[in-house]
Amino acid sequence: MCYYQDPLHSNLIGNKCPVCSGDCNKCEDARTCTECKNTMYLNPDFWCEAECPVGYYKVGNADVGNTCAKCPVNCRTCTDENTCTECMDFKYLAPSRECVEVCPNNTFPQGEAETGRACPHCEKNCHVCESATVCLECAGPGLARRILGGH
Repeated sequence: MCYYQDPLHSNLIGNKCPVCSGDCNKCEDARTCTECKNTMYLNPDFWCEAECPVGYYKVGNADVGNTCAKCPVNCRTCTDENTCTECMDFKYLAPSRECVEVCPNNTFPQGEAETGRACPHCEKNCHVCESATVCLECAGPGLARRILGGH
């Protein structure tokens, strides 16, 4: 029996069903898979693969029907639609797991490459820092600016 995309259009080719390749369970034609099997993931190019491409995350953990979904904007790798694990395009990974242009207070920018930049937390009691060892603005009243590990 052929797979139908909708009731008005079948995928019959010359009175024959298309042959789906390898790990493809349902397809429109030999090059366009619509559902994968064998725990594979349907990627954006309509192929079945064990891993999703950069910028996509795995949805599903079944034998049939797993897909790849797009990560948030500027996110190179993620675990779901809200949780980035690595940013790209010179953005920083904030503690909130979002990709940001500028690190928020209580964090500092780390990294210079196009990918892998992060916003690690400042030391306790530091509101604004430029590195792990230089606090520019303290978080509480009566706390003086200081350079850690030295003076």
